Amino acid sequence: LRCPTHDDMNKLLGHVVEREGITVTRLARDYVIKTSQGSISRMLNQTEKIMLAEIPMTKANMNVLCDGINYATLEQYTEHCKAHDYAAAIRIIVEVHERGFSIVDIFDEYYQFVKFVDESVIPPAQKYQIIIVICEYITNFHEYFEHEIELLLFTKLVMNVFT
Repeated sequence: LRCPTHDDMNKLLGHVVEREGITVTRLARDYVIKTSQGSISRMLNQTEKIMLAEIPMTKANMNVLCDGINYATLEQYTEHCKAHDYAAAIRIIVEVHERGFSIVDIFDEYYQFVKFVDESVIPPAQKYQIIIVICEYITNFHEYFEHEIELLLFTKLVMNVFT
């Protein structure tokens, strides 16, 4: 067995939206495929949420209904880190934590985001450096404890990558 390619996912999603009569934008279609990370079940789950909500499949609607932390929030966080706006970056990541996401979940979601985000947002060399930071913090979590202060320290190290 092989993992489905972007084209495989696109064909399947095209078939589903056609059969179900779902209105979908091109941007939303690409977003769903990208955030599904090669998982057909995740892609179908996200599509089903749109169907149940009876709303058009747009990127904005996908951000509101998607599983986990939406990529728009993570992109904002990254932009604040790139701009060295520590207070704004902290506000975003602490807000995510206060919405009920555990610290390790935040690190995991950010890892997925960094892996799949466009190179115009995070260039490859910086992606690699950020992934190293994320892995160190996930290791710390498993060896020590989970505390909100980890998010503050993590943010400082992510900002350092952009210097």
